[in-house]
Amino acid sequence: MTTMQRRLILCAMAMVAPASQGKHLFILSGQSNMARLDPAASFTPTVEQAFGKEQVIVVKDAMGGQPIHRWYKEWRAADGTRPESTGDLYDRLMANVRPAIAGQEIESVTLVWMQGENDARQGDGEVYADSLRGLRSQLAADMGRTEVFFVIGRISDFDLPNQRFPHWTKVREAQVAMADADPLAAWVDTDDLNDGVNEKGKEIRNDLHMSVAGYEEMGRRFARAAIALIQNKAPQGRGAAGGGKRTDRPNIVFILADDLGWADVGFHGPDIKTPNIDTLAAAGARLESFYVMPVCTPTRCALMTGRYPIRYGRQYNVLRPGSQVGLSLDERLLPQALREAGYATAHVGKWHLGEFDPAYQPRQRGFDHSYGLRFDQKRFTHKPSGGDDMQRNGEPCADEGWLTDLLTREAVRMIEQRDASKPLFLYVAFHAPHTPLECPPEYIKPYAHLGPTRGIYAGMVAEMDVGVGRIVAAVEQQGLRKNTLFIFSSDNGGLTVKGDIASNGPLRGGKGSLYEGGTRAVSFATWDGRIAAGSAITAPLHMVDWYPTLLKLAGA
Repeated sequence: MTTMQRRLILCAMAMVAPASQGKHLFILSGQSNMARLDPAASFTPTVEQAFGKEQVIVVKDAMGGQPIHRWYKEWRAADGTRPESTGDLYDRLMANVRPAIAGQEIESVTLVWMQGENDARQGDGEVYADSLRGLRSQLAADMGRTEVFFVIGRISDFDLPNQRFPHWTKVREAQVAMADADPLAAWVDTDDLNDGVNEKGKEIRNDLHMSVAGYEEMGRRFARAAIALIQNKAPQGRGAAGGGKRTDRPNIVFILADDLGWADVGFHGPDIKTPNIDTLAAAGARLESFYVMPVCTPTRCALMTGRYPIRYGRQYNVLRPGSQVGLSLDERLLPQALREAGYATAHVGKWHLGEFDPAYQPRQRGFDHSYGLRFDQKRFTHKPSGGDDMQRNGEPCADEGWLTDLLTREAVRMIEQRDASKPLFLYVAFHAPHTPLECPPEYIKPYAHLGPTRGIYAGMVAEMDVGVGRIVAAVEQQGLRKNTLFIFSSDNGGLTVKGDIASNGPLRGGKGSLYEGGTRAVSFATWDGRIAAGSAITAPLHMVDWYPTLLKLAGA
C-alpha cells in the first residue's frame, strides 16, 4: 500500500464536508501573465482534485498589456477623470462565462486575477486597491451573489526600484492591502517565478514574465489559494495558504500515551479497565494496523513533520533533557502549519524533541501555549514536588501533585479558556505509563493481583484513562463534541524487556523492537457524525499520515 493510498484512507475516514450539489466556478482574467498561463497544466487539475472533476468549471479570458479600467466599468483616475470607454474586456469575459454556467447550479464563484503592470506603468497605483474592490463588487452583482472569492496574483519583483514603472511598488502594496482587508480574498506571491527558462528556451532572470516552470507553479498557487478560500469560508488574506475561521473545521485533540502496551486497553485485553478510552474508541474508528516508530522521539518526529525520521537523522532516542540537539529547525512542524491556517495551538505534557536550547522548544515550534515538566530536569518523576518542577510557557510554576492529573487539568483549562474565534489544536502527550512506575495508590489497589510492577503500571494506565474522560467531558461541556476530532495513540509498544510491565500480546516484542510489539500501536480516531461509530480500519497506516490529513481538514 502506497503512502498516498494510506492518506486517502484517513481523509476518507474523516471527511472534510459532505459532498455539495453545486459547482465551483473559477474565472481567470488579467493581462499578459494570466494570458500566458495554461490552466490545464496545473490550476484545473488541482481544483478538480479538491472538489471533483464534475464539480469544477474553469473559464479564462485575458489580454496582455491592458489597464484595469478595461475590466472595471466605474474606474476613475486619482484626479477623478475617466476614460471614454471602460469595461470592454470585462464584457468579453462575461460573454464566455455565461454560456459555461448556463443551466448549472453554482455553489461558489472565485475570481483569479493577475494584472497590474500597465497601471504601474501609467502611474495609477493610488487608485488600484479601489479598482480591485470595485471589480469584485461588479462581478458579484452581475452573478447575483453576496460573496465572490478573490485570488490576487501580486505582480512580481520585476521593477522594485520603480525605474521603468513608477507605481510598481504601489500596485504591489495595493494588491496585498486589498487582500489582507477582505476575508474572502487572498494574494499569491510570484516573486520567485520569473527566473529560469521561458517558453522560447531563453534563460531569464527577474523577467516581466514567468518561466515555463513558473507558470505551472503559479497555477498551483492560484488553485491552492482558491481552495483554501472556499473551504475556509473566511480566511486570512495573506498568502496562498489561506487560514482563518471556518465553522466546520474541527477542533483537534491529539492524545499520545507513552509506552502503552497493545493489550493494555479494555478493547484489546482483559487485564486493565479503561472505560473512558473504550467509550471514545467505540464512538469512532479503531486503527487496528496503525504503525509508529519503536521508541519515543522518532514517533514524535514523525507526527510533527509528516516525514519518516530517518530522512533527517532522528530515528533514535537522542533528544534527552540536557541534550543540545533537537528536531531540525528546517522542519516545518504540524503546529506551525496549523497556526498559519488559523488554529490556536496548545502543547501539554512530554515534548522530547529538543529541550535544552529554547530554539527547539514548543513555543518556538508553533505552539501558542506549552505546559509540562521543566526541560532541564535531571531526574524524571511522575510526582512533581512543587517549587519549580513544572513550567508554563517557559516560566517555572509551583504546581504540585501527580503528573498525569496536572497534565489533565491543564488540558481541560486549555479547552475552557480557548480563543473561541479559532479552532483548537490541543496536543496532550501524557508521560504515563512510561517508567518510573509510580501513581496514586488508589489506582494501584484494584490491580494488586497483577504483581508489584505490572500492578503499578496498570494503575498508571487507569489514571490516564480518567484523564482522557475528563478531557472529553470538558469538550462536551463547552458544546464542542460534534466538531472535535479526537485522535488517540501510543508512541510505541509497551516496555517488556525489563520484566513483567506491559503486555503487547499477541504481538511479538515490545518497545525498542522492530517486531510488531514495538511498532504497532493502540490507536483510534473519533469525530461524531463524520467517522462511523464502531468501525475499524485494518489497512496499514502510519503516524506520518496524520500530518497531511490534519492539514487537509484544517484547509491548510
